[in-house]
Amino acid sequence: VGEITVDARDSSVSQQSSINLATTISDTLTFTHEQGITVSRGVTFTANIPKFASGSISISRTQSEHNSYSKSNTVTESVSFNFPCVAAAGKKVTCRAYQEKKQMERS
Repeated sequence: VGEITVDARDSSVSQQSSINLATTISDTLTFTHEQGITVSRGVTFTANIPKFASGSISISRTQSEHNSYSKSNTVTESVSFNFPCVAAAGKKVTCRAYQEKKQMERS
């Protein structure tokens, strides 16, 4: 909202001023994709020598891989208005300017 008063009561010519309103609107959309895999492998070796000894050895391996991807897009719109306000000679004028809410269009 803007308001201005132009007073030309003491003038023999019209007087002019203006109201400037400006707005910037931004909208950001973000997409994120994540994926991953984990693979585990294992093997066990067992040896047995009767009446002497026995034992086992285990070996395992785990491998993981994870990936992510993100994309972001920002749209910015700027709107500005200039509203002139003119008072005729010998007059006083008050001007008001309103800027309404704006909805961004998505494509």
